[in-house]
Amino acid sequence: MAGVLGSLAALEVIREIVGFGESLVGRLLMIDARSMRFEDPALNAWDPENPLSGEQPTIKDLSIHK
Repeated sequence: MAGVLGSLAALEVIREIVGFGESLVGRLLMIDARSMRFEDPALNAWDPENPLSGEQPTIKDLSIHK
């Protein structure tokens, strides 16, 4: 498993340096090691109503959370 993940990480570095293919930046890659399946689920992570990073953020200071 370590070899598979290391190879994927090395491939991502080569993709960034050379500039070919579609990188995994901002995406999730799930690996099922028992059946050797790879999934890249579609994620809609941005929420416009999020009070921290939405369109109108109301939380502006995180210093109280130490």
